[in-house]
Amino acid sequence: MALFCLAVCEVIFFCMVATSSEKTVARVGVETDSKALDLLRRLPRNVLFVEPFHGLGNRLRAYACAAALAKLSSRHLVVVWIQDPHVNASMSALFDTSNLTVIDFPVAHLLSQVWTDVKKYDYNSKRRKDEIVQDKTLVPIYVRSAYVLQSQTRVGEAEISNELNSLAPSAEVQKRANRLYSFLVAKENLVGVHIRMETDIKRDVPGIGQLPSENPAGTTHMGPVERERSRCHYEAFIPHLEKFLQGNPRVKFFVASDSSLAVYALRQRYPGHVISSDARELAQCEGESRRGTSCLQSCLAEFLVLSKKTSTLILSDWSSASELIIRLSRDKVPHKVGCFAKSAVGFNGWWKEKIG
Repeated sequence: MALFCLAVCEVIFFCMVATSSEKTVARVGVETDSKALDLLRRLPRNVLFVEPFHGLGNRLRAYACAAALAKLSSRHLVVVWIQDPHVNASMSALFDTSNLTVIDFPVAHLLSQVWTDVKKYDYNSKRRKDEIVQDKTLVPIYVRSAYVLQSQTRVGEAEISNELNSLAPSAEVQKRANRLYSFLVAKENLVGVHIRMETDIKRDVPGIGQLPSENPAGTTHMGPVERERSRCHYEAFIPHLEKFLQGNPRVKFFVASDSSLAVYALRQRYPGHVISSDARELAQCEGESRRGTSCLQSCLAEFLVLSKKTSTLILSDWSSASELIIRLSRDKVPHKVGCFAKSAVGFNGWWKEKIG
Protein backbone atom coordinates (compact mmCIF):
# COMPACT_ATOMS: atom_id res chain seq x y z
CA MET A 1 0.00 0.00 0.00
CA ALA A 2 2.95 2.04 -0.48
CA LEU A 3 1.80 5.51 -1.04
CA PHE A 4 4.50 5.53 -3.44
CA CYS A 5 3.23 2.64 -2.70
CA LEU A 6 2.45 5.98 -2.69
CA ALA A 7 3.53 6.12 -2.30
CA VAL A 8 10.08 6.08 2.30
CA CYS A 9 15.37 1.38 7.67
CA GLU A 10 16.71 -1.40 9.58
CA VAL A 11 18.63 0.99 11.19
CA ILE A 12 21.11 2.94 13.11
CA PHE A 13 20.44 6.29 14.70
CA PHE A 14 21.29 9.30 12.59
CA CYS A 15 24.50 10.99 13.76
CA MET A 16 24.24 14.75 13.89
CA VAL A 17 26.95 16.86 12.33
CA ALA A 18 27.13 18.81 15.56
CA THR A 19 28.48 17.29 18.74
CA SER A 20 26.06 16.68 21.59
CA SER A 21 27.16 19.91 23.28
CA GLU A 22 26.41 21.87 20.10
CA LYS A 23 22.90 20.58 19.44
CA THR A 24 20.00 22.98 19.56
CA VAL A 25 16.48 21.95 20.49
CA ALA A 26 15.92 18.47 19.10
CA ARG A 27 12.26 19.03 18.25
CA VAL A 28 10.50 22.37 18.14
CA GLY A 29 7.02 23.51 17.25
CA VAL A 30 6.85 27.25 17.91
CA GLU A 31 4.74 29.22 15.48
CA THR A 32 5.25 32.94 16.07
CA ASP A 33 7.91 34.86 14.20
CA SER A 34 9.42 36.23 17.42
CA LYS A 35 9.99 32.75 18.84
CA ALA A 36 11.20 31.50 15.48
CA LEU A 37 13.71 34.32 15.27
CA ASP A 38 14.95 33.49 18.75
CA LEU A 39 15.49 29.90 17.64
CA LEU A 40 17.29 30.94 14.47
CA ARG A 41 19.64 33.26 16.36
CA ARG A 42 20.82 30.33 18.48
CA LEU A 43 21.94 28.37 15.41
CA PRO A 44 25.55 28.44 14.21
CA ARG A 45 26.58 30.18 10.99
CA ASN A 46 27.53 26.87 9.43
CA VAL A 47 23.87 25.81 9.39
CA LEU A 48 22.39 23.92 6.44
CA PHE A 49 18.59 24.07 6.33
CA VAL A 50 16.81 21.56 4.13
CA GLU A 51 13.09 21.80 3.41
CA PRO A 52 12.21 18.43 1.85
CA PHE A 53 9.41 18.87 -0.68
CA HIS A 54 6.58 16.93 -2.37
CA GLY A 55 5.80 13.31 -1.39
CA LEU A 56 7.54 10.99 1.03
CA GLY A 57 9.93 9.45 -1.48
CA ASN A 58 10.94 12.87 -2.77
CA ARG A 59 11.33 14.27 0.73
CA LEU A 60 13.54 11.46 1.92
CA ARG A 61 15.70 11.74 -1.18
CA ALA A 62 16.31 15.44 -0.52
CA TYR A 63 16.75 14.91 3.23
CA ALA A 64 19.31 12.14 2.86
CA CYS A 65 21.38 14.09 0.36
CA ALA A 66 21.36 17.18 2.59
CA ALA A 67 22.25 15.09 5.64
CA ALA A 68 25.20 13.59 3.79
CA LEU A 69 26.29 17.03 2.55
CA ALA A 70 26.07 18.45 6.07
CA LYS A 71 28.25 15.66 7.41
CA LEU A 72 30.83 15.94 4.63
CA SER A 73 31.03 19.75 4.82
CA SER A 74 30.91 19.99 8.64
CA ARG A 75 27.60 21.83 8.73
CA HIS A 76 24.80 21.77 11.29
CA LEU A 77 21.72 20.25 9.68
CA VAL A 78 18.23 21.62 10.36
CA VAL A 79 15.25 19.88 8.75
CA VAL A 80 12.26 22.09 7.95
CA TRP A 81 9.43 19.55 7.60
CA ILE A 82 6.24 21.33 6.52
CA GLN A 83 3.07 19.25 6.27
CA ASP A 84 1.02 19.75 3.12
CA PRO A 85 -1.35 17.69 0.90
CA HIS A 86 1.59 15.56 -0.30
CA VAL A 87 2.73 14.55 3.20
CA ASN A 88 0.22 15.28 5.93
CA ALA A 89 2.32 13.75 8.70
CA SER A 90 5.08 14.97 10.96
CA MET A 91 8.58 13.63 10.54
CA SER A 92 8.49 12.35 14.14
CA ALA A 93 5.43 10.21 13.34
CA LEU A 94 7.54 8.37 10.77
CA PHE A 95 11.04 8.40 12.29
CA ASP A 96 12.83 8.74 15.59
CA THR A 97 13.86 12.41 15.39
CA SER A 98 15.40 12.62 18.87
CA ASN A 99 18.87 13.13 17.39
CA LEU A 100 17.72 15.57 14.72
CA THR A 101 16.89 19.25 14.71
CA VAL A 102 13.46 19.40 13.10
CA ILE A 103 11.33 22.51 12.59
CA ASP A 104 7.71 22.09 11.52
CA PHE A 105 6.89 25.68 10.54
CA PRO A 106 8.17 28.05 7.81
CA VAL A 107 11.32 30.06 8.55
CA ALA A 108 12.68 30.90 5.08
CA HIS A 109 11.10 34.36 5.19
CA LEU A 110 12.91 35.19 8.45
CA LEU A 111 16.46 34.16 7.58
CA SER A 112 17.61 37.55 6.25
CA GLN A 113 16.71 39.10 9.61
CA VAL A 114 19.33 36.89 11.23
CA TRP A 115 21.98 36.55 8.49
CA THR A 116 22.39 39.14 5.73
CA ASP A 117 24.51 36.74 3.67
CA VAL A 118 22.29 33.65 3.78
CA LYS A 119 22.17 31.71 0.50
CA LYS A 120 18.83 30.28 -0.61
CA TYR A 121 18.29 27.55 -3.19
CA ASP A 122 14.88 26.43 -4.42
CA TYR A 123 15.03 23.35 -6.61
CA ASN A 124 11.26 23.47 -7.06
CA SER A 125 11.20 26.91 -8.62
CA LYS A 126 11.30 27.35 -12.37
CA ARG A 127 14.80 26.98 -13.86
CA ARG A 128 16.45 26.55 -10.43
CA LYS A 129 16.63 22.76 -10.21
CA ASP A 130 20.23 21.48 -9.99
CA GLU A 131 21.76 24.81 -8.99
CA ILE A 132 25.17 24.17 -7.44
CA VAL A 133 25.00 24.65 -3.69
CA GLN A 134 28.02 26.76 -2.70
CA ASP A 135 28.74 24.86 0.48
CA LYS A 136 32.44 25.72 0.64
CA THR A 137 31.66 29.34 1.50
CA LEU A 138 31.00 29.72 5.22
CA VAL A 139 27.53 31.25 5.07
CA PRO A 140 24.16 29.89 6.19
CA ILE A 141 22.42 27.85 3.47
CA TYR A 142 18.72 27.12 2.93
CA VAL A 143 17.60 24.58 0.34
CA ARG A 144 14.08 23.57 -0.63
CA SER A 145 14.12 20.45 -2.79
CA ALA A 146 12.40 17.27 -3.83
CA TYR A 147 15.58 16.12 -5.55
CA VAL A 148 19.18 15.12 -5.00
CA LEU A 149 21.27 18.24 -4.37
CA GLN A 150 24.13 19.34 -6.57
CA SER A 151 26.92 20.82 -4.47
CA GLN A 152 30.57 21.82 -4.48
CA THR A 153 31.24 18.98 -2.05
CA ARG A 154 30.50 15.75 -3.88
CA VAL A 155 27.82 13.55 -2.34
CA GLY A 156 27.65 10.02 -3.73
CA GLU A 157 25.00 7.32 -3.74
CA ALA A 158 26.72 5.45 -0.90
CA GLU A 159 26.49 8.49 1.38
CA ILE A 160 22.82 9.06 0.49
CA SER A 161 21.96 5.42 1.20
CA ASN A 162 23.86 5.56 4.48
CA GLU A 163 21.82 8.53 5.69
CA LEU A 164 18.53 6.87 4.74
CA ASN A 165 19.50 3.72 6.59
CA SER A 166 20.59 5.75 9.60
CA LEU A 167 17.02 6.97 10.08
CA ALA A 168 15.32 4.81 12.68
CA PRO A 169 11.62 4.23 12.03
CA SER A 170 9.20 5.46 14.66
CA ALA A 171 7.84 2.93 17.13
CA GLU A 172 4.54 2.73 15.23
CA VAL A 173 6.24 2.20 11.87
CA GLN A 174 8.44 -0.53 13.36
CA LYS A 175 5.37 -2.17 14.91
CA ARG A 176 3.67 -2.28 11.50
CA ALA A 177 6.82 -3.57 9.83
CA ASN A 178 7.14 -6.33 12.43
CA ARG A 179 3.56 -7.38 11.77
CA LEU A 180 4.30 -7.65 8.05
CA TYR A 181 7.52 -9.58 8.79
CA SER A 182 5.44 -12.24 10.55
CA PHE A 183 3.65 -13.09 7.28
CA LEU A 184 6.79 -13.47 5.16
CA VAL A 185 8.44 -16.59 3.79
CA ALA A 186 12.15 -17.31 3.44
CA LYS A 187 13.96 -14.52 1.65
CA GLU A 188 15.05 -16.72 -1.25
CA ASN A 189 11.38 -17.38 -2.04
CA LEU A 190 10.17 -13.78 -1.67
CA VAL A 191 10.03 -11.28 -4.54
CA GLY A 192 9.14 -7.66 -3.84
CA VAL A 193 6.76 -5.82 -6.16
CA HIS A 194 6.16 -2.05 -6.06
CA ILE A 195 3.45 -0.75 -8.40
CA ARG A 196 2.98 3.01 -8.81
CA MET A 197 -0.03 3.24 -11.13
CA GLU A 198 -2.43 5.93 -9.88
CA THR A 199 -2.85 8.34 -12.82
CA ASP A 200 -5.36 10.74 -11.24
CA ILE A 201 -3.25 13.28 -9.37
CA LYS A 202 -6.24 14.66 -7.43
CA ARG A 203 -7.11 11.18 -6.24
CA ASP A 204 -3.47 10.42 -5.48
CA VAL A 205 -2.95 13.67 -3.54
CA PRO A 206 -6.26 14.67 -1.91
CA GLY A 207 -6.42 18.44 -1.55
CA ILE A 208 -3.88 19.24 -4.25
CA GLY A 209 -6.59 20.80 -6.40
CA GLN A 210 -7.13 23.53 -3.81
CA LEU A 211 -3.55 24.77 -4.07
CA PRO A 212 -3.01 27.88 -6.22
CA SER A 213 -1.76 27.19 -9.74
CA GLU A 214 1.49 29.03 -9.01
CA ASN A 215 2.21 26.87 -5.94
CA PRO A 216 5.09 24.49 -6.79
CA ALA A 217 3.24 21.75 -4.86
CA GLY A 218 0.16 22.15 -7.08
CA THR A 219 -1.13 20.12 -10.02
CA THR A 220 0.52 22.19 -12.73
CA HIS A 221 3.97 21.31 -11.40
CA MET A 222 3.54 17.54 -11.18
CA GLY A 223 4.80 16.52 -14.62
CA PRO A 224 3.38 13.92 -17.03
CA VAL A 225 1.67 11.85 -14.32
CA GLU A 226 -0.94 10.15 -16.51
CA ARG A 227 1.48 9.16 -19.26
CA GLU A 228 4.21 7.83 -16.98
CA ARG A 229 2.10 6.04 -14.40
CA SER A 230 -0.15 4.38 -16.96
CA ARG A 231 2.99 2.50 -18.09
CA CYS A 232 3.13 0.93 -14.63
CA HIS A 233 -0.40 -0.51 -14.52
CA TYR A 234 -0.37 -3.85 -12.71
CA GLU A 235 -0.96 -5.73 -15.99
CA ALA A 236 2.53 -4.69 -17.08
CA PHE A 237 3.96 -6.64 -14.14
CA ILE A 238 2.16 -9.91 -14.89
CA PRO A 239 4.69 -11.32 -17.39
CA HIS A 240 7.46 -10.75 -14.84
CA LEU A 241 5.52 -12.55 -12.11
CA GLU A 242 4.77 -15.41 -14.48
CA LYS A 243 8.48 -15.92 -15.16
CA PHE A 244 9.26 -16.10 -11.45
CA LEU A 245 6.49 -18.66 -10.92
CA GLN A 246 7.75 -20.77 -13.81
CA GLY A 247 11.23 -20.78 -12.28
CA ASN A 248 10.08 -21.37 -8.70
CA PRO A 249 6.52 -22.58 -8.00
CA ARG A 250 7.08 -21.82 -4.28
CA VAL A 251 7.74 -18.12 -4.87
CA LYS A 252 5.67 -15.52 -3.02
CA PHE A 253 5.23 -11.88 -4.00
CA PHE A 254 5.13 -9.07 -1.47
CA VAL A 255 3.05 -6.47 -3.30
CA ALA A 256 2.83 -2.79 -2.37
CA SER A 257 0.96 -0.30 -4.51
CA ASP A 258 -0.66 3.11 -4.52
CA SER A 259 -3.81 1.35 -5.79
CA SER A 260 -5.68 -1.37 -3.93
CA LEU A 261 -6.94 -2.51 -7.35
CA ALA A 262 -3.44 -3.77 -8.16
CA VAL A 263 -3.20 -5.77 -4.93
CA TYR A 264 -6.69 -7.28 -5.20
CA ALA A 265 -6.23 -8.18 -8.88
CA LEU A 266 -2.92 -9.93 -8.27
CA ARG A 267 -4.28 -11.77 -5.23
CA GLN A 268 -7.12 -13.08 -7.38
CA ARG A 269 -4.83 -14.04 -10.25
CA TYR A 270 -2.21 -15.71 -8.02
CA PRO A 271 -4.09 -17.15 -5.00
CA GLY A 272 -1.73 -18.13 -2.22
CA HIS A 273 1.21 -16.33 -3.79
CA VAL A 274 0.59 -12.67 -2.83
CA ILE A 275 1.42 -11.11 0.54
CA SER A 276 0.40 -7.53 1.27
CA SER A 277 -0.95 -5.16 3.89
CA ASP A 278 -4.38 -6.24 5.07
CA ALA A 279 -7.61 -5.32 3.30
CA ARG A 280 -8.68 -2.86 6.00
CA GLU A 281 -5.50 -0.81 5.64
CA LEU A 282 -5.75 -0.89 1.87
CA ALA A 283 -9.33 0.36 1.95
CA GLN A 284 -8.59 3.13 4.46
CA CYS A 285 -5.82 4.50 2.29
CA GLU A 286 -7.91 4.83 -0.84
CA GLY A 287 -9.63 8.00 0.34
CA GLU A 288 -8.90 11.38 1.88
CA SER A 289 -6.49 9.92 4.45
CA ARG A 290 -4.09 8.33 1.94
CA ARG A 291 -1.45 11.00 2.57
CA GLY A 292 -2.09 11.13 6.32
CA THR A 293 -0.07 9.77 9.22
CA SER A 294 -1.47 6.24 9.44
CA CYS A 295 -1.25 5.53 5.71
CA LEU A 296 2.27 6.90 5.47
CA GLN A 297 3.33 4.78 8.45
CA SER A 298 2.00 1.68 6.70
CA CYS A 299 3.65 2.78 3.49
CA LEU A 300 7.01 3.13 5.20
CA ALA A 301 6.61 -0.28 6.81
CA GLU A 302 6.08 -1.75 3.35
CA PHE A 303 9.23 -0.06 2.08
CA LEU A 304 11.17 -1.75 4.89
CA VAL A 305 9.86 -5.15 3.81
CA LEU A 306 10.64 -4.51 0.16
CA SER A 307 14.15 -3.24 0.79
CA LYS A 308 15.22 -5.59 3.61
CA LYS A 309 13.38 -8.89 3.27
CA THR A 310 13.16 -9.72 -0.45
CA SER A 311 15.57 -11.49 -2.77
CA THR A 312 14.56 -9.61 -5.94
CA LEU A 313 12.58 -6.44 -6.66
CA ILE A 314 10.20 -5.58 -9.51
CA LEU A 315 9.78 -1.82 -9.35
CA SER A 316 8.05 1.11 -11.03
CA ASP A 317 9.63 3.62 -13.34
CA TRP A 318 9.25 7.37 -12.71
CA SER A 319 8.76 6.68 -8.99
CA SER A 320 10.70 8.30 -6.19
CA ALA A 321 9.39 5.53 -3.92
CA SER A 322 10.92 2.77 -6.04
CA GLU A 323 14.13 4.80 -6.07
CA LEU A 324 13.92 5.05 -2.29
CA ILE A 325 13.49 1.28 -1.96
CA ILE A 326 16.68 0.73 -3.96
CA ARG A 327 18.60 3.11 -1.70
CA LEU A 328 17.20 1.52 1.46
CA SER A 329 18.46 -1.82 0.14
CA ARG A 330 21.85 -0.15 -0.43
CA ASP A 331 21.39 -1.30 -4.04
CA LYS A 332 22.20 -4.87 -2.93
CA VAL A 333 18.89 -6.44 -3.97
CA PRO A 334 18.68 -7.26 -7.70
CA HIS A 335 15.94 -5.19 -9.29
CA LYS A 336 14.19 -4.58 -12.58
CA VAL A 337 11.44 -2.30 -13.86
CA GLY A 338 8.07 -3.98 -14.34
CA CYS A 339 6.38 -1.22 -16.37
CA PHE A 340 5.52 -1.16 -20.05
CA ALA A 341 8.17 0.37 -22.29
CA LYS A 342 7.72 4.05 -23.12
CA SER A 343 7.20 3.21 -26.79
CA ALA A 344 4.12 1.18 -25.82
CA VAL A 345 2.23 4.15 -24.33
CA GLY A 346 0.13 6.47 -26.47
CA PHE A 347 -0.46 10.17 -25.92
CA ASN A 348 -3.66 9.45 -24.02
CA GLY A 349 -1.57 7.74 -21.36
CA TRP A 350 -2.67 4.17 -22.09
CA TRP A 351 -0.55 1.52 -23.75
CA LYS A 352 -0.67 0.80 -27.49
CA GLU A 353 0.22 -2.82 -26.97
CA LYS A 354 1.17 -5.08 -24.11
CA ILE A 355 4.84 -5.81 -23.75
CA GLY A 356 6.21 -8.69 -21.71
